[in-house]
Amino acid sequence: MIKKIYSAMILFFSSIGLFAQTNSLYFMSEVPQSIQANPAFRPACNFFFTVADVSVLAGQNGFAFNDVFVKSDEKYILSIDNLYNQMPNSFEIKAFVNAQTLSLGFKTKKGYFSFQNNVVVNAYFTVPKSFLGLKDGNWDMEAMKPRELDFSGFGPNLLAYVDHRFAYSRNLKPNLTVGAAFHLYNGLVTFDTYKSDLSITTNAESYSMNVAADLEYRTNAKADVVLDAEGNIKDFVLDEDYYTKDPLKFIKPINKGFGFDIGAVYKPNQKTEIAASLLNLGFIKWNDGIIANAKGNFTFSGIDFTQYVIGDSSSTDSLGSDLLDSLINSVDYAVNEAQTFKTWMPLTMNISASRYITKRFQVGAMLQTRIYDKKLHPAFMLSSNFHTNLFNFGLTYSMMEKTYANIGFGFGLKLAPLQVFVVSDSWTQMASPYNLKFASVRVGVNLMMGCKRKADLPIYKDEI
Repeated sequence: MIKKIYSAMILFFSSIGLFAQTNSLYFMSEVPQSIQANPAFRPACNFFFTVADVSVLAGQNGFAFNDVFVKSDEKYILSIDNLYNQMPNSFEIKAFVNAQTLSLGFKTKKGYFSFQNNVVVNAYFTVPKSFLGLKDGNWDMEAMKPRELDFSGFGPNLLAYVDHRFAYSRNLKPNLTVGAAFHLYNGLVTFDTYKSDLSITTNAESYSMNVAADLEYRTNAKADVVLDAEGNIKDFVLDEDYYTKDPLKFIKPINKGFGFDIGAVYKPNQKTEIAASLLNLGFIKWNDGIIANAKGNFTFSGIDFTQYVIGDSSSTDSLGSDLLDSLINSVDYAVNEAQTFKTWMPLTMNISASRYITKRFQVGAMLQTRIYDKKLHPAFMLSSNFHTNLFNFGLTYSMMEKTYANIGFGFGLKLAPLQVFVVSDSWTQMASPYNLKFASVRVGVNLMMGCKRKADLPIYKDEI
């Protein structure tokens, strides 16, 4: 049962996307969605309405196909040693999906107001490198001493929510624009590996192994713990009635949250722009959740095969389940329902600088730091953009998720009042599947009006 659950989680989390906005959109000011990277950014049009906008990102920070598969006799064979060598200390499969259901913005007398409504799914699965260290066993034959196996951090995380974002920007001075956004979150589903301390220690004299666990999981998914006649854990079963009787409960504002964005844009001269923003400073409060704790030690001293050798075949078949039951029931656990807890949103910080080389050609750089799972996830991007009232093209180079060969580009094409845009940070990686570690794409259609913004462009003597 447990094996099936974890297999399903791994397949699910490796199939959908990652905490981030598509960064190649950042300097594409003619595409209204760029304002989501900084509430002080101003769209190029007096009014916009989003017809469709979907963003999908997926990646992992460990290895590519060519890193771990070795070609032999026209066949590819998985090399466990190569896989272990390529694995970082904390291997993460990450996922992000954002579907925008409503988005609009309009210019006011002194500022710019915008509203977005998004359905967001964030997911990632963490596997410590030591987990693959099991391939070498628990004993170092060369050093003649036990190996310490620490699996801390292992576990899934899932967060799905609806985000209502209200933003407003205003010019305080001719060269200074500030903006702020307020988020109203509605939590749909969460599964949070709040604490995951797990280790195996081998005694150098008796060779017995001690498994120590201290785990805590927080979720609003309903499940029942099935016990046997002796009070031991037998199975975990999802409460299907909870999900089928009232599916609308997932869109009701039961789990509310709040957040803020702040940003500023400073122009020391007409050609140069410096910007900074702090996004998603907030949380979701889950009012009908479950907090499950498990803590204990299990010592494995070996197996007495007598009962399995002299017994019937069913005794032998139960060997694995007996060991698993002994491990599970040596742990003290508590499942507390109707609990209240908070999930902090993944925080993002952006700092950028750009300069117009010609009236239509802009270059820039952006440094980004995302904070989630109590870790920093930095990214850096160099960008060049060509702007007109009808066409916006951007080319980027990015370093992110421990990958350093990401060439991205995006374009926005305006056809009468409609604009179509496609953006990705990783065209080069997607063009080489055997070296792929990270992929992203964002596509959308906007309705735009009042897009002639001559005053906002830097002044040049020559029209390019």
